[in-house]
Amino acid sequence: STGAGLPNKWITSITVKPNDPNTVLVTYGSYNTDTFSNVYASFNAMDDTPTFVPVANNLPKMPVYSAMFN
Repeated sequence: STGAGLPNKWITSITVKPNDPNTVLVTYGSYNTDTFSNVYASFNAMDDTPTFVPVANNLPKMPVYSAMFN
């Protein structure tokens, strides 16, 4: 299962938060539209069906090739 809420696009990176495998970021390398975000997060990634929500907020509508947790 890829998870609910993820678009069917090319993924450029998947980042797992250190010491919290339930928190995952997924980035996309395409130019997004009004209905597509270029960064998604899951806070229940270890569930049988994880859910993902868009978290790009005010990022420009351009490719994102990687993400990291600070």
